[in-house]
Amino acid sequence: MSELDGRLAVLNPHLHDGVPLAEAARRAGVPRRTATRWLAAYQANGLDGLRRADRADRGGRRLPPEMVELIEGMALRRPPPKAAEVHRAVGGIAADRGWPPVSYPVVRRIIAGLDRGLLALAHGGAQEYRDDFELIMRREAAHPNDIWQADHTELDMMIMDGSGEPGRPWLTVILDDLSRAVAGYTVFVGDPSALQTALPQRYRRDSDIPESLMVSRTLLYTPELTITARRLNLEVGLHVNRLSHDIERTLNPGYDPEFDDETECRTELVIIDEADRLRTTGLEQLRDFFDRGDLGLLLIGMPGFDRQLARYPSCTAGSGSPTSTSPLTPTTSRPCWPSTGTSSAYRSTPPTPTMPKRPTLSPRSPAATSA
Repeated sequence: MSELDGRLAVLNPHLHDGVPLAEAARRAGVPRRTATRWLAAYQANGLDGLRRADRADRGGRRLPPEMVELIEGMALRRPPPKAAEVHRAVGGIAADRGWPPVSYPVVRRIIAGLDRGLLALAHGGAQEYRDDFELIMRREAAHPNDIWQADHTELDMMIMDGSGEPGRPWLTVILDDLSRAVAGYTVFVGDPSALQTALPQRYRRDSDIPESLMVSRTLLYTPELTITARRLNLEVGLHVNRLSHDIERTLNPGYDPEFDDETECRTELVIIDEADRLRTTGLEQLRDFFDRGDLGLLLIGMPGFDRQLARYPSCTAGSGSPTSTSPLTPTTSRPCWPSTGTSSAYRSTPPTPTMPKRPTLSPRSPAATSA
């Protein structure tokens, strides 16, 4: 029985059965003055009056704030110290500075109250923090072919590769997230890679890509808020290759990217929207990627993005001049091509859009635009 139920049990005979308060208190073994105080509290505040009030200093500490910060700072050192070591060290410092002595249980409670993410970052570094606490975003498709899932499995069979060596082949299957239908598959020898993941997608092309995309040959990509430089390089390279293969397949119906890997890249321009989200490592990764290929790069960011780039000369070496533009209005903007998400500038069966005049941009020359 809780404390509230016990006090109600003492008062109920008096409140509901007309038993005198002194008699009800005597039967329950409670002093009359205590029962009188409970009755007055109940009549004034109802059930809340019968609950025990929390102490005003509950949750606080009598230690000086400097001592609490000292304990937390020592607990975040690398390698992680034991609570007893922190207690001994803080005790000596407290004696020198005239602070009140602190007990071991208090030190241990302060250390146990530290944020787990902060402890992981201090003791294990950024890699351990990302492994345990990095934000994982779950996306669900609302329409067919909005999101695809790639699954890899090593087959239980042995085959001979091109060099005559025996090995187990890999099967890569592309599944539609909504219908769970198989959109494509491929069997290959070797470890799974971004290229092997892109190959099964050639089977899903039922029609040519839009004529406007054949003219622009432009990819629009929006990075996620927490994207890493490695993932940025992988995703941009994958979508550049996908667009190039689709354009080549439209121009040459007999083209097969699995065997015709010597063709030139058909993608000419990549537009990175929300580029102000990228860190220095991400910008360096983009610069290295486009230095290795004959592509143009256009960065679009919020106002002040040009000043952000100016702080990193190595990222903007050889780039074009920053340009500021005014926001588009419904009367001045018109669709260039439909979009299926943050990393694609086309659909498999799109409507026929009106394509504006292509901007002039020399390849291998990134340009930063503040919009």
